[in-house]
Order: sequence, then structure tokens, then C-alpha cells
Amino acid sequence: MNQDVYPDKSDISQLIKQLIAQIVGLDEMHIDVNLPLSSFGLDSAAIMGVLLELEEKLGIRIDPDLMYADLTIDELASQLACIAQDKS
Repeated sequence: MNQDVYPDKSDISQLIKQLIAQIVGLDEMHIDVNLPLSSFGLDSAAIMGVLLELEEKLGIRIDPDLMYADLTIDELASQLACIAQDKS
């Protein structure tokens, strides 16, 4: 496991917040983890960028359908934490 791994839900949620904030140009404090990803107005290229960054940081493979499943940031983070835990 390298230093870029975010193994638990709260760390993954924070990482997703950071990525979305960078893309939409908002401060992280304005990104609500209880809102679905779709509420941030990300186009498919931005969503795929988030997916690729998450895969790199977490060292896991993510099904792209998961990014379009209308999950909140926290729900997505929970799913990714489970995937990461199963991998290790």
C-alpha cells in the first residue's frame, strides 16, 4: 500500500470532495457529501476524470457505471471503501 491510498470512507469522501471542488471551482466547504454526484453539473469527461483519479489514488478498478448510479458522495465513498478493502 502506498502513501496515496485512502482506505476508509471518510478519507475517500474527502478525496472526492477535493476532486469535485477543483473541477467546479468551489471551495471544498461548499461541497455537500449528502448530495448526489449528478447535482454538481459534471459532464461525462469530468466524471471520467474523477474516476481515473480515484482509481490511481486508491489503487483499485472502478466500474464506470458506479459513477453514474446517482449515489451521494458519501454513498460512493462507502462503495469504494468496500472495494478497496476487498482488494487488500
